[in-house]
Amino acid sequence: MGLTSVIEYFTDIDSVQEFSDAYLSTSNEFIAIFFVKGKDRTSLSMELVFFDDNK
Repeated sequence: MGLTSVIEYFTDIDSVQEFSDAYLSTSNEFIAIFFVKGKDRTSLSMELVFFDDNK
């Protein structure tokens, strides 16, 4: 469930652009950890809990 949510997020052009604008202004590399909540294999929410620009 968590992996599916993250894949959906990073394959949506609007989400990718929003993420890039917010976090990738100084680096093209990153490490991110997301907390995903769901029920019966359906994602209900996703929260970025850790981000490192790998510098």
